[in-house]
Amino acid sequence: MLTARIESHLASMANQGGPPVTRCPTGRIRWLPCSPMFPRSPRSATRIARRPRIAAAVTAAAASLVLTACGGTAPEVGEGADPGLIEGRSVWIGQCASCHGASGGGGRGTQLNDGRVLDRYPEIADQIALVTNGRGGMPAYAGRLSDEQIEAVVRYTREILNPAG
Repeated sequence: MLTARIESHLASMANQGGPPVTRCPTGRIRWLPCSPMFPRSPRSATRIARRPRIAAAVTAAAASLVLTACGGTAPEVGEGADPGLIEGRSVWIGQCASCHGASGGGGRGTQLNDGRVLDRYPEIADQIALVTNGRGGMPAYAGRLSDEQIEAVVRYTREILNPAG
């Protein structure tokens, strides 16, 4: 029944100016004129054979960039540290590191380990408001994180990623 529906749909597409379809000897439906999946000439087959290599190269390059941006680990808080900073590191790893980088070096999100965040937000309440409400490409975390988690992650960025703070 499904095959009949597909054939009916393809026939209606062909009647509406879409590419005509036919069945190949194995019984599978194929598009005419020839699609990249069923090349007609050796030249088009060679062109298609190159595509997997290009796709593999692009995929490898993208994976390399992702691993570079997300690589590393978030800086440790230290033994006997304030439990709020330990929680802040946990929140950082789970919510922030994917954009800002594990060590705060940036990526899709702003770099946060260079001291500029302290210059831009000298008061911790201003940075907490940014994380809570979001702005631009920064999403709002008001509904996702508790007030305590937001304060903890902001403290982590100020005290651990920017130790001069």
